[in-house]
Amino acid sequence: MRHSSWDTPNFYTLLTEHSVCFCNIDQPIFRHSIKPSSISTNPEFSYVRLHGRNYTNWFKKDAGRDERYNYLYTKEELEDWIKRIKELGNQSKKVLVITNNHYRGQALANALQIKNMITNEKLDIPFPLLKQYPVLKEIVEKIRSGQLDLFEEEEEEGKKEKET
Repeated sequence: MRHSSWDTPNFYTLLTEHSVCFCNIDQPIFRHSIKPSSISTNPEFSYVRLHGRNYTNWFKKDAGRDERYNYLYTKEELEDWIKRIKELGNQSKKVLVITNNHYRGQALANALQIKNMITNEKLDIPFPLLKQYPVLKEIVEKIRSGQLDLFEEEEEEGKKEKET
């Protein structure tokens, strides 16, 4: 449900009465789009789906799926969603967050950022993903000293190979 005509108290009541979970969505916002929200209609779980904000290609007639969803969220954009996700967590037992903003790894990069921002968990980021999305270096820098850091080890090996 992406059109603002669905954004009514009666609609949300109907979903709640039937234990149907509302999808809190992020997409390019146009005239009749439902805006980002933190609405829970099921106490068991809430649902968030992040499609990206590629305004240029979203409604472009000849844009394919890959062009339409080609988007990497900024940390600031994710911080707005972190607030909403936490609100949803206060309204339901679980919050399911789906990043659907590209097949090339942007969805995975943003999912890792979201997980880190919510849990502050130290995450191992695969080197190719880190290389493609340097924004993830902030997460890697949080890894405790003394813990094996595969990225620095691989980078050092690459430097040694260049020197020899």
